[in-house]
Amino acid sequence: MGLSNEVPSVPYTLSEATERVQGAEGICLLNTWKWCTEEQLWALHCKITIDVPQDCSVPAATDWYVLVSHLYPDGIIQFFPAKKNGLKGLFPHQYPTAVSESKPWTGDFLCLDGHLHALDRIGISTGPRDWHCRLKWMFERAIEWLQRAARDDLVREGDHFELPFHQPKPNGDAVGVVIVSEGSENLPDWEDMPVYGFLDLRQVGNNGFAVHAYRDPSKQIVREIRWGSQWESSRIIPSCGIWVRLDGLPVILPWQQPKNWGELRRVCPNRRLNGPIKKMLLQVSSGTQVPLLIGFPIPKVVGGQSHLLHWQALLLPAIRQHYDGFQDKAESRWKLYGISQLRDNKPLPWISLENWHPDTLSTRGRLPKMLREKKVVLIGVGALGAPLAEHLVRGGMTDITLIDRETLVAGNLVRHPLTIKELGNSKAEALRNRLNSVSPHACVQAISKAFLSDAEQADQVREADLIIDTTASDDVIAQLNRFDWKQLKHFVSMSIGMKAHQFYAYSVRSPNFPLDDFHDSVDPYIQTERDCLKDDDIQWEGVGCYHPVFEARNDDMGLWAAMATKLIVKFAKNISTKADFVVLKQCDDSGIPQVLHCNMPST
Repeated sequence: MGLSNEVPSVPYTLSEATERVQGAEGICLLNTWKWCTEEQLWALHCKITIDVPQDCSVPAATDWYVLVSHLYPDGIIQFFPAKKNGLKGLFPHQYPTAVSESKPWTGDFLCLDGHLHALDRIGISTGPRDWHCRLKWMFERAIEWLQRAARDDLVREGDHFELPFHQPKPNGDAVGVVIVSEGSENLPDWEDMPVYGFLDLRQVGNNGFAVHAYRDPSKQIVREIRWGSQWESSRIIPSCGIWVRLDGLPVILPWQQPKNWGELRRVCPNRRLNGPIKKMLLQVSSGTQVPLLIGFPIPKVVGGQSHLLHWQALLLPAIRQHYDGFQDKAESRWKLYGISQLRDNKPLPWISLENWHPDTLSTRGRLPKMLREKKVVLIGVGALGAPLAEHLVRGGMTDITLIDRETLVAGNLVRHPLTIKELGNSKAEALRNRLNSVSPHACVQAISKAFLSDAEQADQVREADLIIDTTASDDVIAQLNRFDWKQLKHFVSMSIGMKAHQFYAYSVRSPNFPLDDFHDSVDPYIQTERDCLKDDDIQWEGVGCYHPVFEARNDDMGLWAAMATKLIVKFAKNISTKADFVVLKQCDDSGIPQVLHCNMPST
């Protein structure tokens, strides 16, 4: 069974904590701690007894194995049902894992850590951490879990909705993962659509496929997915998959995903499965594997209204065109296929499916919606503009045009996000390629020319809502002023002072860029810097007097790019047409670098 009484010895902390559990109400220890060599964990066999209502699916007494880290009270403490006299079936807040047949426990451990265990390091997880109390507290949590399971009270109205545990098995098939883009705004669109049809898939990577379009049974497109520039040239395979939409959640009670075709057919609302699969499979080309997507609406919280359409994916073998010894008729081929591939006890061939909708991908951090929806022109993608552009794309902005005529040179590498392999290439084009690979929804364009150098560029930049200048160029500022923008625009000009000690940001909403007001705001600070500048303060790159360079480390540029992003958010929230000018300064007088807001030019 992988259990052993050999060394290491039971830690003193664990032994003492066990004394506090022994004899507690509802807990009976059936053995001593055993060392599990394979898992590198301690295991304790025990029985938990609770009061249960009549006709309850949870037994009054169940056997368990508690697995504990040798680092106790740190590390894991998990409760697994015993294979003999243990809890049967899967419940909410219970997760199956793979265990060998030799183990006396199942892999279906209880989730007792609460919803915030991933935030443990910042002190948000619950429960005592000291060794005296932690083990007993976890036993009490397990008893509470069982009591609530017996009352059918593991989930309550208003809790975050949780799907039955879904773990596709790794496979070596040609289709490794299917990618969809499904958000809450798409759910109403499905109401007037058919309930099954074909899929067009876009090949991404070696064995990934993104849904390009959903078709109805007559192969007419009913919904098309707009992906970013990175996948524009990827191969699209029409009508190579199948989708079926259900009215409700396909679940085996208490809370388990169907494991085989028989279970899936039993729980499918309206039994909306065999007919569509038959009709669609007979029309899909033979000799390939066919992805089947099953979709159903789910709420955001328990008891709430449907929030979005959730998809899960299966990978079916195609129906052969010919079976030896049988007539080549569709009905005969379908019957043989059903016998071999869709029989009740045939395990379901689940494969991975991921939802790459922008709202899903950006839950870890995103810019405000009113900013994400803007069309942006970014002039200058040097050491400030390039990391700023990456912050914007990673924050969810997708429609950005980069303008810069320079190429990447070796000296840029100390503080530019591009790399050696892009040397000699256009900064704008190389950064465009990088940013489009950051997000599947990014549509970043590049103009490798001087700003407003031709009529075509003029038409393109005029469509922007937000124009950001990071060039620190008086010529660009003058062009922003002279150009006929036709309508109100939001301008933001940002630059960095000598040695990156100061940062200047000017923002205004106007039908044209107010040149005089800009210079009245910025020039006093620039002049102060010039007055303090000495020739010895200037760094030179190369031989001769023609190679002065702007000195600033990569961490300085990263700091100001981050501050630039935050200021853009601040500026975007201000709908006034009055200009906003901000000066920030690095100060390390205390030995700890700080960023201060300056109101007057420094002397």
